[in-house]
Amino acid sequence: MSKWTDIIYTKSPVWVQNLGITLYGMMWKERRFGGVFPSALKEARARESWGSDQWKDYQTEKLRGLLIHAFKSVPAYKEVYSERRLDEVFFSQLLLTDLPKLPILEKEVLRKSPLSFISSDCSQRKLHCYNTSGTTGTPLAIYLSSYGHQEMSAYYEARVRNWAGVNYRQRRAMIGGRLVVPRGVSPPPYWRKNWAECQLYMSAFHISSQTARLYADALKEWKPDYLVGYASSWFFLSRFIVEQNLKT
Repeated sequence: MSKWTDIIYTKSPVWVQNLGITLYGMMWKERRFGGVFPSALKEARARESWGSDQWKDYQTEKLRGLLIHAFKSVPAYKEVYSERRLDEVFFSQLLLTDLPKLPILEKEVLRKSPLSFISSDCSQRKLHCYNTSGTTGTPLAIYLSSYGHQEMSAYYEARVRNWAGVNYRQRRAMIGGRLVVPRGVSPPPYWRKNWAECQLYMSAFHISSQTARLYADALKEWKPDYLVGYASSWFFLSRFIVEQNLKT
């Protein structure tokens, strides 16, 4: 969001903030679950019945294709692979056991020059820029196409949510890094509602022994089917709830 959007959001009443988050959630939902998401999800589920040989052949084919594309189209990889004298012939014959022969990408390299990792056949204007949370250091800027985001969302749905017995349409409560509630001394509620995605987004910055009861009551009212977000935040909130014998 822009600076002015942030200012307007911060100064708005809670119901307007809920509305804004819901409208944003509608756009965000379409970006992840539209386009190729249904077909990619179907294909991912179909592969779950594969044997080890099928997986090995599939992974080898995809890896070779990815590396050849990176070598031919991505400036950063073209440079480092050329320095190592790795070429298209090498990548076309690569086996999974050859992975240790590839150079490791350091975070600092990506952090200093994120645009050099964009393929030459992609328009930067059509890509979406996402920043990592930075919990282990300075955040990274990652660029994704809508196609790539939808494929990634399909794999997350198949391998994470579905394997846990839930899906993206169900109600969820989340504790994340977005400042849905202003930092510092703020009155409750310490969460906002994204009705477009059945999501209760809870602030990670206001969890304490004093606010635990409010969080517990919100969870009890929302009745989420599953919880997502920062494991450390859920741990501390859970500990406060158990210590105070609160009901959720």
